[in-house]
Amino acid sequence: MESAFGYYFAKPGRIDPKYHKMLMSARKIREIADYDIDEEIIEPVASLEIEEGCAFIAAIKQFLVAVSRSR
Repeated sequence: MESAFGYYFAKPGRIDPKYHKMLMSARKIREIADYDIDEEIIEPVASLEIEEGCAFIAAIKQFLVAVSRSR
């Protein structure tokens, strides 16, 4: 999913590439939380991921509105 997002949206500039980086970071954090019993996700990291997730969702909504208006 990440590579397709990067290929179709970030690389051609349809979506700011920072959101692709955010998506990859969120997956890594989720994998640590789900599978790494020796590592703990601390509150500042979790809060940052939540903020970035909200920004990601807002950007995708804005993109979808722009695409729907252009059709």
